[in-house]
Amino acid sequence: MEIALQRIQQCSNGILEISCLDLTELPPLPDGLRELYCDYNQLTSLPELPSSLIILCCPNNRLTSLPSLPSLEMIMCGYNQLTILPELPPTLQQCYCDFNQLTTLPPLPLFLDVISCNANQFISLPELPPLLTNLSCSINQLTFLPSLPHGLQRLYCSQNPLLFLPNLPSTLVGLSCVLPHNDQIFISNEMTPDIVHQLNLENEEWMAQSKERCVARCAIYKEQIMMKAWHPTRMKMLYELGYDVEDM
Repeated sequence: MEIALQRIQQCSNGILEISCLDLTELPPLPDGLRELYCDYNQLTSLPELPSSLIILCCPNNRLTSLPSLPSLEMIMCGYNQLTILPELPPTLQQCYCDFNQLTTLPPLPLFLDVISCNANQFISLPELPPLLTNLSCSINQLTFLPSLPHGLQRLYCSQNPLLFLPNLPSTLVGLSCVLPHNDQIFISNEMTPDIVHQLNLENEEWMAQSKERCVARCAIYKEQIMMKAWHPTRMKMLYELGYDVEDM
């Protein structure tokens, strides 16, 4: 704590770096603080944050929640024990919340450029903002992805039980995922519009075939249910109980 207090006293440029000090709590933060780096400590909570703060870096602690966020432009809060995030400010451009215990994300700000939320417990993601260029959501329980922004450049969604992929934008240059139509791992940081187009064609064909298989399977299930419901043995029992077939 002594070192942290010294650094606060010496903080004159709005940037406070108090990482790796084994802190269990933060001292009062100075007014006018713009950037706070308090990663690799033993923090279980954060105090109220200054309204002037634009960068919060607090990964590798023991945080279970975050306070209300000021007008941040970037937040790094990975490798904690967070189960929920507070409302994200409309000024936010980059959000890194990997390796937590999150099950949902709050609505994503309109101008968000990067979201990295690997290794959580998501089964779905919220609507993606139109200016998003980087989405990293590997190691979750996602079975589908929302519609992808037209300008998305990088999509990393491997180690999810995805049933299908949405239409991939032609702007994509980086992709890491398991392709649902062949269960093959696909990794490339040299994507071209032609490659994207081919993947979209294969995915559309897979989805069409999946729909046909689903319809055929439902027809079989329906037939099996009807055969069971109208089995001769059951009909005989119903007659013996006095039921009229026209009433069934």
